Amino acid sequence: MSGEYSGLDPRWRGLLIALAVASFCLCAATVYNGAKAVGLSVTGRTTEATVVKVERFPRGDIVTIRFTADDREITADCAQCPDGLDVGDRLTVLYSPRTPEHTVEPAGSHSHRALALFTGAIMLVALAGVAFVGRRLWRDRHRHRAEG
Repeated sequence: MSGEYSGLDPRWRGLLIALAVASFCLCAATVYNGAKAVGLSVTGRTTEATVVKVERFPRGDIVTIRFTADDREITADCAQCPDGLDVGDRLTVLYSPRTPEHTVEPAGSHSHRALALFTGAIMLVALAGVAFVGRRLWRDRHRHRAEG
């Protein structure tokens, strides 16, 4: 490490790096979920699906559904489906015609948009942390220069 940084607390530098990496990852998650939300709102199609399997967990159910898309029968997990569904129940889902097996959510739930907004908000908090820690390191570095 160069001499001008040797007097700085390494924990602050580590925190700055961790916050910057977290901000980058959250930015990627926000862009990914935002792109899925926009794709579903522009090209998404709705159809009726039938619940074929329900796995119950303390923090929510994982529901497997089956529906027809472009004359193909599709089976997909619907992690955003509401709890309390049983095998044989029917619900309206929104799916992406490009990837119907992977991009499915209950019609009207806007779960990808909600997730994009949530990760975006956390990203802004992490970026505020980057600004705070970066400013503190910058101030400490200039204080060390003035003293030395």
